[in-house]
Amino acid sequence: MERNCFGPTGRGGLGQPLLLAGAAALAGAAGPATAGQAGRRRAGRGWWAAVAAGMVLALVVGLGVPGRDRAARGVAAERGLAGLPAAARGPVSAALGRDLSGYRVAGLSAGNPAQRFGVSFSPAGASVLDRGVKLSVGLSGFGYESALRELGSAAPRVSANRVSYRFGSLTEWYANGPLGLEQGFALAARPAAGSGPLLLSLRISGGWAARMDGGSVLLSGRGVSLSYGGLVVTDARGRVLRSALRLVKRGVLIEVDDRGAAYPLRIDPFIQQARLYSSNGAAEDAFGVSVAVSGNTVVVGAPNHSVGTSTQQGEAYVFVEPASGWANTNQTTKLYASNGAAIDHFGAAVAVSGNTVVVGAYDHSVGKSANQGEAYVYVKPAAGWPASMTETGKLYSSNGAAGDVFGYAVAVSGNTVVVGAAAHSVGTSTQQGEAYLYVKPAAGWPASMTQTTKLYPSNSGKMEVFGGAVAVSGNTVVVGAPRHWVGTSPYQGEAYVYVKPAAGWPASTTQTAKLYSSNGAAGDYFGAAVAVSGNTVVVGAPHHALGTSNEQGEAYVYVEPAAGWPASVNQTTRLYASNGAGDDEFGGAVAVSGNTVVVGAYDHSVGTSTNQGEAYVYVKPAAGWPARPTETTKLYASNGGEGDQFGYAVAVSGNTAVVGAYGHTIGTHTGQGEAYLYVNSKLN
Repeated sequence: MERNCFGPTGRGGLGQPLLLAGAAALAGAAGPATAGQAGRRRAGRGWWAAVAAGMVLALVVGLGVPGRDRAARGVAAERGLAGLPAAARGPVSAALGRDLSGYRVAGLSAGNPAQRFGVSFSPAGASVLDRGVKLSVGLSGFGYESALRELGSAAPRVSANRVSYRFGSLTEWYANGPLGLEQGFALAARPAAGSGPLLLSLRISGGWAARMDGGSVLLSGRGVSLSYGGLVVTDARGRVLRSALRLVKRGVLIEVDDRGAAYPLRIDPFIQQARLYSSNGAAEDAFGVSVAVSGNTVVVGAPNHSVGTSTQQGEAYVFVEPASGWANTNQTTKLYASNGAAIDHFGAAVAVSGNTVVVGAYDHSVGKSANQGEAYVYVKPAAGWPASMTETGKLYSSNGAAGDVFGYAVAVSGNTVVVGAAAHSVGTSTQQGEAYLYVKPAAGWPASMTQTTKLYPSNSGKMEVFGGAVAVSGNTVVVGAPRHWVGTSPYQGEAYVYVKPAAGWPASTTQTAKLYSSNGAAGDYFGAAVAVSGNTVVVGAPHHALGTSNEQGEAYVYVEPAAGWPASVNQTTRLYASNGAGDDEFGGAVAVSGNTVVVGAYDHSVGTSTNQGEAYVYVKPAAGWPARPTETTKLYASNGGEGDQFGYAVAVSGNTAVVGAYGHTIGTHTGQGEAYLYVNSKLN
């Protein structure tokens, strides 16, 4: 099966962005209902990135108009689509379209009551018409590069709300439903002749201008922009295949390396589905310096945002996916601290799991203890997230002191919260760092609470910055100490795994396991970013040198052995970027959910745009993680620019990824920041 779609990148002449909607072909397997959040520091600068992992979802893709939210939401609510997992929405949307007369194709044309566009079919493909803006899409060629053949036209075959075109072993199809128009391809067998990569040629017409935008194709027409790109390709055995997009004169080529592949193939897109903003954004807010996602809920921090006359007090924002799917949007809820003050940097770390959000304010002063820090818990009310909200409970450490920067990193999974205090001094070990674990009481989060457990490393020392990155999934906690000395190697870094004992979390505990990299070296800052989902841990080392490329960075995957975590362990897999370069700081942010890993490289240069940043997606093959894979997909911002720091924070939940770009300029507001949301139907 092959599925392609177009995603929104901006607002157009209609005053509304175009939206993806439609079906997902992958049934959503149950995954761990977890959310991990981690942070990382670049040496001598700024915050630690945030990351969350959550419940497994699947993508909803197709064509639609989210500006018509009211109509789409009305249909979705009436039919119950809003409460379905994303993996189920597409099939249910197609099924409803089949059963509801308003979506059926008659005389090779149909309407879409929810999205309020018209669609028509001809032997050349499909055309969507919305208030004078027309987009025509169709398959025009197929085969290996040396024997690419034109397909010409085919008679459309109509069945209720579904239209298909048959080209031998290849079938192109469309399905119309409340969530939009979905396009897909079924590829049953390998072409009989030819060599080179497998190509599918997609014809796009209607007056659209096309250009490459990183690894995606950006289409612009009459003020409306659409992004098409980010393919994930697997064969019948689940093996991930290399793929790419190429822009040609009359359309787009999908290129697939199918050597050794077992047919049928499946090609799914990773789409920039939405750009997330704050309604009260201002210059230098650093919105997107931390991001988290769990299911249909996204949280973004803006730690430099001024609240009234309180400069850099900070704010965090909750975004909830609308019933009609993600689109460019402002927040659902603003989160505040009831005792917030200037320079708190509230929102420098955020985490979410289900209905629970945690926000860190590492520079908050507690009494006369400057920069002691504090963390705040927010629980979604029964009536839903309000427009603004102060905390449900505050979290403290029983041994907190000035300069601890408690809240520098936060994580949450279910009823368990972990908070890092990266500069806490232990005895005479200044800035050794400490992490604190909180278990929600049976009666719920109280107004204030000290820790259930203190987490220590068994081999700590001064300036370790232990707790600068934290993550949690179920009963497993991971804490990074990026400035730890390994032998005589300063700042090589280390990460630690803590597993909840059968008797429950004790008052204090040292690690179950230490995590190392097989190629670790001085100055790697291994542990600057950590993430965990189930039995999989990911650790970033953003300053690791590859050959002569200093600070190119690397990330490491660890899979828990069947017998449990040993006392110390090297990585299962080392992750690379295919286009990595010196000073990229790849691994400065990491996230994992199920079989999907996302890694940020916030200082990567895109073309001539220095420090624009990039993020990379890795999907675990059916045979398991290989020793040294490069990315499955690259993620870009459709409006990226120099200094954006895209990838400074990353998060993933199922098949929804969020990437922060805290340096992005919006209008004349330099450094206001932006976050980008991507969805994909193949992940997990």
